[in-house]
Amino acid sequence: MNIMRILNIMVATVVIFAAEAKSYHQTYLNSFDGFPDAQIMQNRMMVDNQTASPSLKIDTTKVDSYKFRIFARIANLHNGESKSYKAKIDGQSSVKIANPTWGIVFNYTDNNNYCAVVLQCKTSSLGDVTEHREMLCQLIAMRYGMQSIIESADINDNVNFYEGDNIVAIEHSEGVTSVKIGHKSPRTVIETRKISYGDSFTSGIYAGAASRVSVERFVTKSFCNPAQPLVTEWTTADLDSHFALSNDPAEGYWQYLDREMEEKKVKLGGRYTIAVVKNMDDGYDIIYISGAVVNSRNWHTGMLKGRLTKTTFIDEYDMVWYDSDMKYMPNDLSAGVENGSILTLRFPTLNSQIRFSKVRVNGE
Repeated sequence: MNIMRILNIMVATVVIFAAEAKSYHQTYLNSFDGFPDAQIMQNRMMVDNQTASPSLKIDTTKVDSYKFRIFARIANLHNGESKSYKAKIDGQSSVKIANPTWGIVFNYTDNNNYCAVVLQCKTSSLGDVTEHREMLCQLIAMRYGMQSIIESADINDNVNFYEGDNIVAIEHSEGVTSVKIGHKSPRTVIETRKISYGDSFTSGIYAGAASRVSVERFVTKSFCNPAQPLVTEWTTADLDSHFALSNDPAEGYWQYLDREMEEKKVKLGGRYTIAVVKNMDDGYDIIYISGAVVNSRNWHTGMLKGRLTKTTFIDEYDMVWYDSDMKYMPNDLSAGVENGSILTLRFPTLNSQIRFSKVRVNGE
């Protein structure tokens, strides 16, 4: 979990430095429980495709598409130089296939709809003075059974070109999907914004025709979209209609007026316009309208910004507030309304407050 920062109205300026952590793992600790009917040999999962078509081994673990990382350490044991491997067509006649492919499947819906990182090793043209082994990395999309290539990259170093392991990682954050590959230290070989995702998907191993894929480790890590729980059904049109019929002085639109805060500790995250509207709990919801500067691309009109709960004191409320990382802020927050025209939000542990002025009452 990230340390909570006060970002919606403020951002902590303290920076914590730490040495870069290195990840270590022991093969015997690996688990492939998410793969139905996994074939395990010597603490590795084996995907042996003896057919002339790709085979997909899918992990049942759900991956949230908002932000994720899929990591595998895999090898293709049918990756010998100048070798061909037998594969069956329709379970009967055999063909020989050179340079079988392998990789990772992600954004998987079904066998006709998925994306994959597909690797293939070849030797450069025979007789070439600079004859060498090279790897082709293709990022492909399968849609309704039709395959297309999104991006591709030729790799000439930093990978194992034969039967040894390579690390393959797929990462997605802020709309960018990146592919990293390496024998020991993976490097970015592809970056793209061309992939569309649903809310979640499954992933797994891609075993090309006649390949024999050995998987030492397969790990998925994802983060839920923090905006999702804050989405409401309110629109500005609905709010306008609601406020036009309201006689409650707390309800309406409120616009940033000023603030008092310790600038060395926090800073303003936006000059917000918000709406305060009654909820079903005899309190009020604070709805974000506009004005975010920090994390502005993720805040949209109609999202929940906070809540006000009535106290025994007139025009005084206990407050819930969500910072610009959309995280709940604890620590005795409160709010007050003065003369029906000034709304003050208080953050006592930060010695800070922000004030809003009423800009529309009953649709006027």
